[in-house]
Amino acid sequence: MHDGGGLGLEPSRARAAEIWRRAADLGNPGAMTNLAFLYFTGAGVPLDQQAAARRRRSSSRARGKEARQVRYYKMAAVKGDAAVPAGVERPPGAAHAFPPPGAE
Repeated sequence: MHDGGGLGLEPSRARAAEIWRRAADLGNPGAMTNLAFLYFTGAGVPLDQQAAARRRRSSSRARGKEARQVRYYKMAAVKGDAAVPAGVERPPGAAHAFPPPGAE
């Protein structure tokens, strides 16, 4: 929002960087990617190619973790398990495990 000035806000790359940094620190892969771009271009933050590379690698790792979680959820659904497999976190936005096949 701050990046493009949406919702009546003044565009501010520096403010966008603050918001994305908080979200990235909480594990949001999209925020990590956006923050990496700001560091890569020096928009709203000091130009720092090494920080950009670190943030981009963190984003890739986080996206891989999300993909594994979704894959485990789908495997559980195919088996008919309504419960979350042990040690697997819910994917972002998932309120519960997938229902068994054929359940509505």
